[in-house]
Amino acid sequence: MRCYVLTLLLCCAGAGQAQVAEPGKLSAREQGAMAWERSVDVTAWLVPGFEAGFAMAHPARNQPADWSLGASGFAHLYAGYLARQTAATAAQSATALALGEDPRYWPSPSGNPMRRAAHAAVFTLFDQRNRGWRRHTVAVSNLVAALTAASLANTWQPAQFQNSTHLAQRTLTSLAGIAGGNLAAEFRPELTRVARRYRCFGRRSLQLK
Repeated sequence: MRCYVLTLLLCCAGAGQAQVAEPGKLSAREQGAMAWERSVDVTAWLVPGFEAGFAMAHPARNQPADWSLGASGFAHLYAGYLARQTAATAAQSATALALGEDPRYWPSPSGNPMRRAAHAAVFTLFDQRNRGWRRHTVAVSNLVAALTAASLANTWQPAQFQNSTHLAQRTLTSLAGIAGGNLAAEFRPELTRVARRYRCFGRRSLQLK
C-alpha cells in the first residue's frame, strides 16, 4: 500500500513540476517543446495505467466482459486512455498556440490552502494570455482538450456508450483531470516534501532489514 501511495505522490509532483510557470513570453518553439515534454513525461504513461487498472477493478455497467479480463483487457483499456490523453495534450497545445494562451500554470500568490485550491480549480476555466505579463482569459484550450479526449473515446467505446450523455460525462471527467493537474502544480512543494519523506522512510526500512 505504501508503494502505491508513493507512486501517486511522485506522479502528482512530476505533473505539477512540468506545469509551473516561469516569467516571460513563450515562443512557438518553446510551446512545442513543452507539449513534447508533457507527452513523453513518465506521468503521461503512468496515469493511463492507473485509469485502466481502476476501470478493470470497477467495470462500468454493460461494459464488454473481455475488457475486464487479463492482459488483453488491460491493454485495450490502457491504449484507449493513452490515446485520449495524447490527443488532449496535442489539442490543448495547438489551441493555446493559435489563440495566444499561456499553456503554463501560474501558482496562487496566497498562502491560504483553500484559496490556493480554489485558484487551481478556477485556472481550469480561466488561464493567462501569453503576453509576458499576467492577463486572464477564458481557457479555451482546456475546453477543446477535454472535448477532444471525450470525442476520441467514442471511436472505440461500445455502441451503448456512444451517446451525448456519456460524451458530456467524459468531457467533465477530462476537465476534472486538468483541474487535478493544476492542484498538483499548486501544491508541488508540499507533495515533493511528502514524497521525499516516503523515500527516506523506505531506505531506513531496507537498511534495518
